[in-house]
Amino acid sequence: MKSAFLRSFSSLGLSVTCLFLLLAAALSGCGAGGGSGTSGGGGGQQNTPDFTLSLSTSSLTVIGGTSATVTATVSGVHGFSSNVAFAISNLPAGVTISPTNLQAVPGTPLQITFNAASTVAAGSVTLNIAATSGSLSHSSSLGLTLQAQPVRSSRSHYLRTDAVTEYGYWLNFGWTVFDLPTKRFFISDPLGNTITAIDATTQKKIATIAVPGAYSLDESPDHSTIWVGTLIGDIYAVRSRFDGSKASIS
Repeated sequence: MKSAFLRSFSSLGLSVTCLFLLLAAALSGCGAGGGSGTSGGGGGQQNTPDFTLSLSTSSLTVIGGTSATVTATVSGVHGFSSNVAFAISNLPAGVTISPTNLQAVPGTPLQITFNAASTVAAGSVTLNIAATSGSLSHSSSLGLTLQAQPVRSSRSHYLRTDAVTEYGYWLNFGWTVFDLPTKRFFISDPLGNTITAIDATTQKKIATIAVPGAYSLDESPDHSTIWVGTLIGDIYAVRSRFDGSKASIS
């Protein structure tokens, strides 16, 4: 009787144990299945729309009184197609941009023109170009180099250089030779009996060389000598390289 009771109890315990194990396995399976379902749901979500910003160049040089242009391109990512507004910071004095309202959409490049005033100071600066659309924002750097406007003379007429003699009227005064290595003009004056030397860089007279009846001019192939023909047929040699007003004549 006792032995039968023990066997029955053991069988009941085994059944309970098996039932517990089966229940645990079922719960574990449901948990695993739930995890897979969550993972699968995450994989099906769409990516957030966004955009990228690129510039046609990383550096730009502008001379005073002129302008230069850079192209900014917005490219949509994951279906982005909204309008993007631009802002430029660290712009130096004397430089303006156009258009003033900088906006673009994906697929339509934006040209940004930098205009430098004629009085702009030379220097270099790094600009920050920021592009924003809603909560999205991207930026890019642009190196801007400014060069001062070259000094220009107010004079519009210098010397006659066409070497045309109007024989029917009078002698053609002011024959001219330009010496490239020294950047000097040499001009004959037959009535004044001189050769005038003018510095092309400073636009100032640097010497007056006495040559009696100085008329026609020519230069040696090595640019070292200015040949001067006079009204009476003499030939003088003037050294094109001299210091100050001291010129060598032979």
